[in-house]
Amino acid sequence: MPNSISEEFQRALEFHKAGRLDKAENAYLTLVSKEPNNSSALHNVGVVLAQKHKQKEAIKFFDRAICFLPDYPEAFNNKGSALLALGEFDQAVASYKQSLKIRPDYAEAEQNLANAFMKLSELKKALDIYVKLLKNNPNNYSAMLNAGLANLTLGNFEKAQKYFDETMTIRQSEQHRNFGKKESFYTTKAKLSHDAAQFRYLSNIGLDKCGIDRIVDNYRQLISRIDWKKSSQNTVQLTENELLRIKTTYNRPFHICNLPKVNSDVINPLLETETISRQYDKSTPTLAYFDDFLTAGALVNLRRFLLESTIWYDFSHIDGQLAAYLENGLANPLLLKIAYEIKNLLPKIFEDLPLTQVWAFKGLHGNQGIDLHADSGSVSLNFWVTPDAANLDPETGGIIIHEIPPPQNWRLDNFHKDKKLIEKYLHKTGGKTLSIPYRENRAVIFKSELFHQSDVVNFKSGYENHRINITMVFGYGDLI
Repeated sequence: MPNSISEEFQRALEFHKAGRLDKAENAYLTLVSKEPNNSSALHNVGVVLAQKHKQKEAIKFFDRAICFLPDYPEAFNNKGSALLALGEFDQAVASYKQSLKIRPDYAEAEQNLANAFMKLSELKKALDIYVKLLKNNPNNYSAMLNAGLANLTLGNFEKAQKYFDETMTIRQSEQHRNFGKKESFYTTKAKLSHDAAQFRYLSNIGLDKCGIDRIVDNYRQLISRIDWKKSSQNTVQLTENELLRIKTTYNRPFHICNLPKVNSDVINPLLETETISRQYDKSTPTLAYFDDFLTAGALVNLRRFLLESTIWYDFSHIDGQLAAYLENGLANPLLLKIAYEIKNLLPKIFEDLPLTQVWAFKGLHGNQGIDLHADSGSVSLNFWVTPDAANLDPETGGIIIHEIPPPQNWRLDNFHKDKKLIEKYLHKTGGKTLSIPYRENRAVIFKSELFHQSDVVNFKSGYENHRINITMVFGYGDLI
């Protein structure tokens, strides 16, 4: 490669690494105009276009790169990812396999191939690859998480739990603290107050562990010493001395409730499954809701787990809410069995869709719910576990689901940006909404792409009265 071409390529690469995609694309294209058979430049144009969600255009450039360099594993790998994003799963698999034929030890292509098998519901093929990847790299977080999801869908609960325990271990380890950097070194007054109340609750129920009363005092003293007025949106970065006071317990699995082994059904066996399936199929918007979702014993144990377990780390995703996730402490045998049983009970709704994520949100303020958003999946299951006695208005407190679906190729970015775009779109298109009031042990199943939000929330104060909802997402859906 001539020196001038080499310099131009390096300049384009620097734009690319800096995230300046338009400038990178133009620089690569300028280079291609001078040297049309430059496979590296052609490939990188494809990468930029894929990052800009222009998958069809990206594939054309990957093909041009491959034309000039047939043994180009990165081009076949990235072409596979573009095809996967377009829903062309079989073609994506073929492209990944070609990449691995050229470079058998290409771990990224192997993982992408496994992910494609997951989307094709070929779970055993995917799992074999994830296990191989984890042998080579035990800290491969993505492979660990997906191995857990694959085992769960296959009914291997104990193996799934072990993988989810490992993802939490990876996230909690010092070398991987970047997973929750903001949640590890920042805080809000509401978050610290919640944690102090949770430790006090654990003390009140008789947990005698590592001087828990002293832990509560440390949190309360820290709350009183921080000047919250100086912080924007009530978020502060903890100083080294402040963090030292709570470092061993703040956003750590200090206590995970040990639930009894689940040997019986956890979902109510008397549910009228045919009626629920018909309601889902015939309703506009596409949804069904029903009461008495879990058995009495399952509900008690799940609520106990959520009250006791110190897993509520994420305070920044949604204002006024704490979140817990499957891969960071939320996974437990009871929850995994719920996810498995619901698919078997309602096969017409869930078909062969794999579970892709589970989260729980806990409202920190009695009058603040979850704003407008959509889930990235095919079918969402939402259910509530806080007792009805905590809800001061039984006619509200639940969920509002909008009838108008998102436009084709709607791209999910982040919660706050999405909210503004969704509001603008719904204002323009209009459409009806359905409000489903809050009830303890009520489940709502709906198409994940439907825009939804909390109805007006009015719950009592107090640690045991926080509004808790759990969402399980199945399938991958069409949202980008």
